[in-house]
Amino acid sequence: MIRSSRGRTALSWSLVLLQFILLGLLLWQSRPTALNWPALVFIVAGAVLGVWAIRAMRPGHFNVRPDIKPGAAMVSHAPYALIRHPMYSAVLLFCAGLALAPFSLAKLCLWLLLLLVLVSKSVYEESLLQAHFPGYTDYRQRTWRFIPYLF
Repeated sequence: MIRSSRGRTALSWSLVLLQFILLGLLLWQSRPTALNWPALVFIVAGAVLGVWAIRAMRPGHFNVRPDIKPGAAMVSHAPYALIRHPMYSAVLLFCAGLALAPFSLAKLCLWLLLLLVLVSKSVYEESLLQAHFPGYTDYRQRTWRFIPYLF
């Protein structure tokens, strides 16, 4: 595990940078005129879940980096009652819709890389949350990482 503050900051920013590069590539490869119903369903579901997750947090505590902000509180209600990382789930849903508009193998590969980055980011974030919040271990045992009852 990375122990220095500089190492943690570099890892955090690297994961965020990779996440946004992959998101940007998916957006760049997608065409709004090629939206189909399945794509639209995923995009809307991702947007709704993302807004719900942001509203569940205390104002000012949203953070794109996996680091814990000073004064942060553990959130375990609303979508967080079932999913530990609903914002990551929202990004994955939204980007699945982009991958379908129109579908291509290249966009599927980008989406899979995004999944890998977000899993890595969530593992790192959970190590920080577990060290910071005494109740996080119990919370982790009763919730799902991204998809209730699956993952």
